[in-house]
Amino acid sequence: MGPRVRSLAAVAAVFSLAAVGAAFAPACGSTSAVALPPVQDGSTNEEASADAPVAETGGEASSTDGPVRDGGAGDASDAATDAPTGDAPSDAPMMADAQALCASLCDAGTCTNGTCGIDCSMTGACTGAVTCPPGIPCTVNCAGNNGCAGGVDCTQAATCDITCSGNHACAGKVACGGQSCTIDCSGTQSCAGGACCDAGSCMLTGVTSMCP
Repeated sequence: MGPRVRSLAAVAAVFSLAAVGAAFAPACGSTSAVALPPVQDGSTNEEASADAPVAETGGEASSTDGPVRDGGAGDASDAATDAPTGDAPSDAPMMADAQALCASLCDAGTCTNGTCGIDCSMTGACTGAVTCPPGIPCTVNCAGNNGCAGGVDCTQAATCDITCSGNHACAGKVACGGQSCTIDCSGTQSCAGGACCDAGSCMLTGVTSMCP
């Protein structure tokens, strides 16, 4: 065999050995890549693993921001403090004081619930000037003819209620003050002497207030 033929034979042998080595390479301890199952939404396996929900632990499931249940000891104590005592307010002490004050001042009349009532309902019953006591309510009834011929002075009372319904019942002047005053001059010439109301609230019938 000539030199050229031997060279070609050597080259062929080398290629044959390379082919055999390539065929047996996976069997010689090399590690082949494991294919991951495909993800249905089209994302990669790395993205699917990163987006997977993380399970919460039992401790994290309990939230400290939840509503606080009412009805604790403090709330019960407050409710007991605010509860009504059951004692109804009474005006009896105040009424008793008013009645006692009226009794000490109302010499010319009779006290009813703290109001001094002066009765001049009979004809010519009160010939002189009728004066109401100071600081308390007062009513004067001049229903009789010439019942209060000398007039009525109610300027110092807390409130006044004066009735001059008889003929010439209040021939003298009628004057009142205080918080409120009512003057009824419904009789014939019942308030011939005129009237003056200087109270906080005035209600006059049959006469006009004329104050100096």
